[in-house]
Amino acid sequence: PRPAAGAPVSRRRRGLAPWHDAAAVAGDGSAASLLADAVPLPLPSPPPPSPASAARGRALLAEPATLAWCEPASTPLRVALLLSGGVDSAVALHLLRAAGHEVTAFYLKIWFEEDFENSWAACPWDADVAACTAVCAAASVPLRLVPLTRAYWDRVVTECVADLKAGRTPNPDVLCNARVKFGAFVEALEAGSIEGCSSAPGTPLGGFDRVASGHYARIDRRGGGTGPSTSPSFRLAAAADPVKDQTYFLARLSPAQLGVAMFPLGGLSKGGVRDIAAALSLPNASRPDSQGLCFLGKVKFDEFVRAHLGEWPGPLIDADEGTVVGFHGGAWFFTPGQRRGVRLAGGPWYVVAKDMGTNAVYVSRRYHNEGGVEGGDARGDGDAARRAASLSRR
Repeated sequence: PRPAAGAPVSRRRRGLAPWHDAAAVAGDGSAASLLADAVPLPLPSPPPPSPASAARGRALLAEPATLAWCEPASTPLRVALLLSGGVDSAVALHLLRAAGHEVTAFYLKIWFEEDFENSWAACPWDADVAACTAVCAAASVPLRLVPLTRAYWDRVVTECVADLKAGRTPNPDVLCNARVKFGAFVEALEAGSIEGCSSAPGTPLGGFDRVASGHYARIDRRGGGTGPSTSPSFRLAAAADPVKDQTYFLARLSPAQLGVAMFPLGGLSKGGVRDIAAALSLPNASRPDSQGLCFLGKVKFDEFVRAHLGEWPGPLIDADEGTVVGFHGGAWFFTPGQRRGVRLAGGPWYVVAKDMGTNAVYVSRRYHNEGGVEGGDARGDGDAARRAASLSRR
């Protein structure tokens, strides 16, 4: 049954602090306080890189094209690099140094592990900080920790929760890139509020020339120039690796943000990045790629949704027959096209539509029509979706 208007929805997860409680989430906001209770995690020594991989990496490093997206022809730039602890941003750091730029690394702390503190003995970002520290120490590059949990909550999480409640499927990483990594972080640089950072408050980018990251993307800089610019001629372009291309996640960056951004890996493949990491014997060369949403750490997405919206039992309806075939814990846990998590026998079953007013989720076993997915629409079976829409209006 649907709860009465204004009635609180139950939260089934134990040990949750209020996610909107800034004190619980951010502490006093200083880098020192964030690290005070962290459990030190020694970074495991990676296995020796294969001779073949290291040789390929050395060959890539000898090619001028490898540095093409680091603006090597520019006057040495002062670059603020967003370092995540993964191999991509670590290789980006070394490429920037090879291009002659002055680099300062920044780790953005946006985890919400405080709200799930009863789940694990160690914070999920400890390993990231350990990797960043090892990479920067090996390269003699300064590392700064930037607490942006509160900004992430205000600019990303609140909108995502509202979208989920309304039945939409948000992408937090798209919002994070535009509003936090190239938004709140840039504002912190310009305000001179980052602990231990020698920025110039009141100047564009706080005296830095670029904000770089390990994304696979390229920027068309036909506008020229080395300083920040709002020229609309700065355009986002696909990476050389079509499989790893991440322009989708950067699509909301404004021309002004693109004007100060730099993506050193734009001309490389993922395999090439791994080879360079092997050639350089990076401390995190063998670290696996991260999966999932950037701010959840080890928290499952359903757990995150349940913490905010609770559970609201409702019917699973066969869109072809119009009959109830099961029940679910809340329509906000599902999105059209989804297969995983539809716990029904006789499948596979796919979500084709949902009605947030009645909390009904419509499913079908006919995800593909005879000629493939109808009209190239990967969201699900078009006929079943139309039948579901017709049923929901009854």
